[in-house]
Amino acid sequence: MLSPAMHAPAHPVPSGYLAELRGHLAAMIADFRRLRNFGAILKTEVAEDITADAAAEQGRVGRLAYTAEQSDLEAARLLRETLADGHLAAEEIPALRLALRHVNRSAARDHQITETLA
Repeated sequence: MLSPAMHAPAHPVPSGYLAELRGHLAAMIADFRRLRNFGAILKTEVAEDITADAAAEQGRVGRLAYTAEQSDLEAARLLRETLADGHLAAEEIPALRLALRHVNRSAARDHQITETLA
């Protein structure tokens, strides 16, 4: 069994040392809490920036889809006019009808994208 004298520190601790140490620890804890709060604020600001960037990109993609839809509709109109004018050779008509179907499908898909992003 150890004697009580062996539990005593080899060098006596100055009387104000423990109080000063407690003060430093309290200050460090307060600093860590502020940093933790700062981290949460920073994380929130980063999330808000990412959300704003995503919304801006969504708007850009929506505008591109709308523009593509308008171009498809114009191409479809021109194909219909070409098919209706009667100046085509019989072998040209199936290819133009197929092109018209593809342009109409593309316009429908562009419209769906525009509606989804709106």
